[in-house]
Amino acid sequence: MTLSLAQKFVPNRDFVLYEDNKARWNNIPYRRYSFHHLDEVSRYTQAFRAGAVLPLKPAHDDKTAAHPLLQKMVTHPWFSAMIVVQADKILFEEYADDFSPRRRHSMQSLTKTMLHLMLGVLIEQGKLNRDATVATYIPEIGSGYRDATIQQVMNMDVANDYIGNFDDPHDKFWAYEESMGWRLNETWPHEPTIREYLLTVEKGVDPKGDTRPPGIAKYKDTNSDLLGWIVELVSGRPLGWHLADLMDAAGIEGQMVIATDRSGVPIIDGGACMTARDTARYGLIFTRLNQGEKIMTTTNGGVWGAPRLIGSRDFMRETLVPGGTYWKPEKRDEWYKNQSEGDGRSIAHAGYCGQYLYANLDTGKVGVYFSVSQTQSGTCDQHHAETYKMLQQVTALS
Repeated sequence: MTLSLAQKFVPNRDFVLYEDNKARWNNIPYRRYSFHHLDEVSRYTQAFRAGAVLPLKPAHDDKTAAHPLLQKMVTHPWFSAMIVVQADKILFEEYADDFSPRRRHSMQSLTKTMLHLMLGVLIEQGKLNRDATVATYIPEIGSGYRDATIQQVMNMDVANDYIGNFDDPHDKFWAYEESMGWRLNETWPHEPTIREYLLTVEKGVDPKGDTRPPGIAKYKDTNSDLLGWIVELVSGRPLGWHLADLMDAAGIEGQMVIATDRSGVPIIDGGACMTARDTARYGLIFTRLNQGEKIMTTTNGGVWGAPRLIGSRDFMRETLVPGGTYWKPEKRDEWYKNQSEGDGRSIAHAGYCGQYLYANLDTGKVGVYFSVSQTQSGTCDQHHAETYKMLQQVTALS
């Protein structure tokens, strides 16, 4: 019997499960290349590019370059790229030998800060009630989110049977990747969409359920994708249109490429890829807001051609006030609130495998650090803490 061509197809090796229940692209031998090319590796993507670009001028700052912790982090074997900008000036910029200014890097959860800007506007305009439950907007949602308020979801303060522990190779996150088009498993070619998956999250029962108490961060990527769905529902506009607005407002030079599910829904929890310079341009939105700039996107086209507001200064400043959730009961100098990490002076976010965006609102400086962890899980608390400390210090330099 002669096999047809279709019968000779084999699964794409990048998405087949290898060691530690991870897809091949996220295994250590292939991970660095993949993070440098996730815009190409991903099965489904959307791309956005600004109509007008914010030029960045070299203005090397010796004090920044000489900072000892910065020097340590840019010579780290996991390092890919780092940039520090202020207004339209590049104070510091460096790249690994296998990376470049024009190459996009996976931003992972830095993408979540885009939700901060979208949600702030909708709340300020009275279109979104942060005290309402998720079921108010998505009546068909499962028990895992039905009674949670929008504020709880924004603050990573929802307990359910989705845990979000990257150190556990069998955590539900890895199954969630199937809906992102980032892995294949035994059930393939069955492939749920992101929103089909979200409907299946349930409350959970011990020991399966999330037992972390209220007020302690229960970090879940599903929270962010759920918020992206709600943004679409209350605004009446596709999530991609919001992303296009943000990229216009940032004035990025190249493309922002974001992975999507098969239905075209952007992975707003961590699917974006941008160059270091464009990520810095994006980060400047927060410092511009803080300085009182009313940021509008004025691209004229279709039914949504009217100028639209980007971000909310009041919502952003509220995020600087301690509250939300804390990583540990005894540690209260950092918190998670409104889809941002807070320390009282910045809008910041870390990303899986070693990414960080830090927008210092006191100085107006933005620091971006890209790296690719080579631990089995992809996480490293020490590397994360050192990156955060370094960006906090170098952006505070006068």
